[in-house]
Amino acid sequence: MDDGVVHDPVYSEIHVGDIKGLDYLFEENRRHILLNDLENSIRCIGSISNDSGSEHLKEAANLCGSIINLVEQHRKIISKGFDLLKSENLKLLSEIELNPKEKKQLNRLVNEITIE
Repeated sequence: MDDGVVHDPVYSEIHVGDIKGLDYLFEENRRHILLNDLENSIRCIGSISNDSGSEHLKEAANLCGSIINLVEQHRKIISKGFDLLKSENLKLLSEIELNPKEKKQLNRLVNEITIE
């Protein structure tokens, strides 16, 4: 019966899946710091010459170990990005209730950026 009174809306929740890799979107600062650390380490190692002193060589040796760690951290972050951009993952976004224009834009975006 329509009594002209606005009633509380009714919501239903349906679990359609879990979107993977969302934390990749929040790792920008971490990626930037890791890239700077990696670049600085590589430059230091690249500056070794025949005239390098033992302190410089010791520092470069330590940096070699840290480079392996930095590369592994980058690998994990990149893997999250790939998880995020996989088509089966992004297609979960199509379950979001949107108006037709927004739905069309989202579908176009998903089709353009997905990784198979």
